[in-house]
Amino acid sequence: GTGSAGLFGAPKEELTVSNLQLLDFSITTTNGSAGALAGLMTNTVNVSNVVAYDTGTTATGISGTVSAGGLIGYMSSGKVETSAASVIVSGGSNANAGGLIGSITVSDTEAQVTACYSGGHTTDGMYTGSPYDVTGGAGAGGLIGRMNGGAGAMVTACYSTCSATGTEVGGLVGSAMNGSIEGCYATGLVSGTTAGALVGDNGVPISNSQYFEIINEIKDTDGNFTGYLAAVGTGTGTLTNVTALDADTATYNTFAQLVDPTDPRDPEPSASSPYDVKLTEYYGSTYYLKGIDQMYSSLDSDAFVKTHYGDWPAPELFVENIRN
Repeated sequence: GTGSAGLFGAPKEELTVSNLQLLDFSITTTNGSAGALAGLMTNTVNVSNVVAYDTGTTATGISGTVSAGGLIGYMSSGKVETSAASVIVSGGSNANAGGLIGSITVSDTEAQVTACYSGGHTTDGMYTGSPYDVTGGAGAGGLIGRMNGGAGAMVTACYSTCSATGTEVGGLVGSAMNGSIEGCYATGLVSGTTAGALVGDNGVPISNSQYFEIINEIKDTDGNFTGYLAAVGTGTGTLTNVTALDADTATYNTFAQLVDPTDPRDPEPSASSPYDVKLTEYYGSTYYLKGIDQMYSSLDSDAFVKTHYGDWPAPELFVENIRN
């Protein structure tokens, strides 16, 4: 269709939604913003304990030409907390796209995104880039495509396992011009003109955050390995305690909270719903990285997002043989 699209297309009043699961949503608009929950939110939004994900082995999609997000296409103020999305998100040639939120543009207030995540999709435990979980013509991020304007967005205790591609692209946020990022991590494959494992174009303070380094290798024109993508592609935002969570085996094992540090298949048990049959074969219903209930102590014990929906990179492939 045309115009903003979602369960709520473009609400004219403040929107408050909680305790909702959106299953197998497929939304496309050829002239507007799109998200499973809402396409365009120019008024205050208050979202908690809302998830959008696929119940089958093939992901459904969200597609918008202005902004596209797994949960919300565009928002200007309010709060999104203890919420998640795991769908394929695509934006048009000039669109911002994010696994959870496509674009946040704040005027005289601020937006808060707390204890949220976006789940990716893999093949045999690997990101193939075909397709990327998030594709945007402008800003593209595993969690948020673009943060801009006013006080900006405060992103706290969030993570993304999505792959992303775009012009300004990051495993967590594609372009962050205002706001802050604290206590977050990203594991996804990223590809774009200005690319960072966490943020592509960064103008905000990032603190106490991690990223998977080995996922994003840099190679020369002959295909030879030359290094790994940095946390940030470009920008002047300050970085405090921003590190690669797979910098060494001990760091990774601590982050993954392994019961037996010698065995990557033995993490503390937590529920998950991987689409990748290889992940199911290896790990059953265990998500081995930190979930938001481990990152955010105030998480409601009944929150849907304690379960990880979506896929992640298999540690045997990316961590066990690190720095060989």
